[in-house]
Amino acid sequence: MAGPGVPARAVIAHIEGFTKGFSLVTSAVGLTGLQVVGLSDARFRQEGGFRDLKRRLG
Repeated sequence: MAGPGVPARAVIAHIEGFTKGFSLVTSAVGLTGLQVVGLSDARFRQEGGFRDLKRRLG
C-alpha cells in the first residue's frame, strides 16, 4: 500500500567506514531503525549476489 494515508518511518543512518550517510523510508513502522538498516543491508547483499550470478552465467 502507498499513499498519503499510510504511515511511514524515515531512517537516516551513517555507517562506520562510509563517507556519506543514507536515508531509508519504509511503511514497516513496527520495526526499529536498526532493524530497518539490517533488512536493507540484507536485501542489498542479495541483489549483489543476483548481479554477480548474472555476470557469471552471461
